[in-house]
Amino acid sequence: MKLSLSICLALFLFPVGNLCAETIRFGLIIGHNEGARGKATLRYAEQDAKKVYDVLVEQGNFAPKNLTLVAGGDKNRIWSELARIERQLRALKTTGNTSTLLLFYFSGHADGDVLELGDTTVDFEALKQYLKKSSAKVRLA
Repeated sequence: MKLSLSICLALFLFPVGNLCAETIRFGLIIGHNEGARGKATLRYAEQDAKKVYDVLVEQGNFAPKNLTLVAGGDKNRIWSELARIERQLRALKTTGNTSTLLLFYFSGHADGDVLELGDTTVDFEALKQYLKKSSAKVRLA
């Protein structure tokens, strides 16, 4: 939860609103209780993700239509949601005085190289490359 607090503080303290007339915030919030085979099932990862989602909507100026919560999804769902968000970001890039922020949040098992989503994984390096190339002006992960 310490990480969640850090993310929320960064969102409130970062002067995104001063970058342009309008800042549109997008987020992919993921919680997964299951890790790779043999790892203990987490009790609260999916609940924590839901709480972060709720705080972002209620206090973080994220519109629910631009914020996606995935609880227990697999890698295909994650990449699909990232692709959908990127399409929205690209469409906004062509509209004048708009700034965009993308938040990626994960609560669950990870081993330093991958995010573990039950029987599937998301590679950290691939995720870093996606974020690096994203059309969002500000990226938080």
